[in-house]
Amino acid sequence: MPESMSLSLSPRYDLFRVMFDKTFLTKEVTDKYQSVIDRHSNIIITPIDYLNESIQGFHLSGLSELIIDQQQHGHNGHNGIRIREHGKGQGVEPSKAQHYISPANTLSLIEDVITITFRMNVGLYNYFMLYETLLSKQSKAPAIQPDDDLIIFLLNELGEVVCKITLRDIMVEGLDGLDLNYSRAERQSETFDLRLKFNDISFDFVNIN
Repeated sequence: MPESMSLSLSPRYDLFRVMFDKTFLTKEVTDKYQSVIDRHSNIIITPIDYLNESIQGFHLSGLSELIIDQQQHGHNGHNGIRIREHGKGQGVEPSKAQHYISPANTLSLIEDVITITFRMNVGLYNYFMLYETLLSKQSKAPAIQPDDDLIIFLLNELGEVVCKITLRDIMVEGLDGLDLNYSRAERQSETFDLRLKFNDISFDFVNIN
């Protein structure tokens, strides 16, 4: 580890960037919304940039089912109450759950789900970019196999990348619906969630010079 980089116990900073690949949106959707971007934005120049900039947060699931339990009887064990069977000299312990590390494939222990929260932008352009892309890709399945990647950069308080997380072969599991009505003056839906599954994950910790 470089001398200039030290492990700190100071409060963490939730600094990150989530980047969908430029091929995530279909060409038809990109072409359609490019005209909207050209008319209304001087900073964001592509639809995928517009989509990425509207991401508010994400939840990446962890590991689960790392331990398995088996009910076992012990004979003259060191722990538990031994029960002497009638007419026999051997003590038998009651059945007890024994814990073992799961022998399952390591990748199967990863909850391969990520939930990305988007801001509900004015005009709902980012929502309908996703909606139309999902409809297009779903209508062409299974002819189109998942090959899109999702990149997450974790940053320190200086804005420097300290970790790059790559989710490979992402597939959309679900997209929130819209909840709009005239009962309140202010907008009720401020955000919406996109749920993705992936086939592989990698972590690349970047050295900071």
